[in-house]
Amino acid sequence: MAQARAKTLIDRLPAHACAAPLSTIIAKLRDGPYKVTLDASLVEGLEPADLEAMLVISQTQNARGDAFRLNSPSEAFLADIARYGVTPEQLKGPAL
Repeated sequence: MAQARAKTLIDRLPAHACAAPLSTIIAKLRDGPYKVTLDASLVEGLEPADLEAMLVISQTQNARGDAFRLNSPSEAFLADIARYGVTPEQLKGPAL
């Protein structure tokens, strides 16, 4: 049987990222495979639940060998993940 072709899922995170849209992405991953790209250029603030959801997406993609990319993280995004002890490398998955 042929392997399913990965669908592309791209989402731009809002200024104040929230876990609800990210949980929608997590639910879609059940129907994978997906190439997931999150654009974090507009993020002004990040809560622990938001970061947790992004880590779940990254870990799910890594475990399955599916692509995950975090594009253009804002300075606020980078500062917030650092405050929680996470590096951008921990959010990276396999290349697209």
